[in-house]
This record gives sequence, C-alpha cells and structure tokens, in this order.
Amino acid sequence: MKLLGGIVGAMAALMLFVSAGQVEAQAKRDRAAERAAEATYARYVKRRLWEATAGAPTQGLTGIVHFRFVVTRSGQVRSISLQKSSGHRFLDAVALRIIDRATPFKPMPAVIKEDMTVNIPFRFTR
Repeated sequence: MKLLGGIVGAMAALMLFVSAGQVEAQAKRDRAAERAAEATYARYVKRRLWEATAGAPTQGLTGIVHFRFVVTRSGQVRSISLQKSSGHRFLDAVALRIIDRATPFKPMPAVIKEDMTVNIPFRFTR
C-alpha cells in the first residue's frame, strides 16, 4: 500500500511539473504574440502618420522634429511632448498638426495589454 501511495504521489508531482511547463510555454507564446501585435500596431501608427503628412506645408523649411506620445489601448493619444525641436517653430507646429490629423487610431488588438509609447521623428525636406 505504501508503494502504491508513493507511486501516486510521484505521478501527482510529475503532473504538476508538466502542468507548470505547459503554463510557462503558453506564457512564452502569449508574450511572443503580444510583441508581434505591438510591432504590427506600431507600423500601423507610423503609416497613419505618414499618410497625414500629405500636403503638409513646410514653407520651404527643412528639419527634423522629435515627438513622443502615448497611444491608449482604445486608440486615443495622450501625453504628447516635443522631445527635440527642428529649430523652426513652424515645423514643430506642423508636426503636431500631423499627429492631430492622424488620430484617433484604431483600438489596439486585445492581445496588447498596455498603452504604447511612440517616439517619432518627422523629417521635413525640400
């Protein structure tokens, strides 16, 4: 009887070990799926911003403007901040209007669990 109890106990421990391994493997798959969805969503945001630049006035000025903002899971933008000016207030304002024109974004897929911080340079050339 003790032998049977020992075998049952060992089987239960083995089942717990297998279950923990399965849970860990699923967690890795979930993280990989979230990273892939984040990359796809980041490309979508970049494409929307690029489309919004069409026809943006530059008055012949050139420069690079760096902005940071947060996209919420619902696709809204918050916490917009100028990280580095182009040196031309006009171009900085144009970049801000581009962000405004491109938003709101579509809601994020459910697999993405947190808001996304976006750091984006806007390059204005002739």
